[in-house]
Amino acid sequence: MPKLKVEDLFRIKSEVLRSLVLDKGGNTARITVHMGTCGISSGAGKVLKILQEEKEISGRQDIVITTSGCAGICNQEPLITVEKLGDPPHQICQSR
Repeated sequence: MPKLKVEDLFRIKSEVLRSLVLDKGGNTARITVHMGTCGISSGAGKVLKILQEEKEISGRQDIVITTSGCAGICNQEPLITVEKLGDPPHQICQSR
């Protein structure tokens, strides 16, 4: 078995956390808005507000909306990550 790298540990941590959040309480999706300074200056706060309002209007209780820091691809901000139960994470950026 090859030695684990730091990237492997981050990937494993992400997979475990995702499965805990999405399975717990019937949650089927998690939307993370990246709120580093680059994201905030690019409008991530507005994106977060709209997502929260739309979730409220829809009445969906199975979606978790959360925030995190910078995703490391500042030139694509504002950026969100969508995770659906059973699927790998998908990052979405503003089309320019």
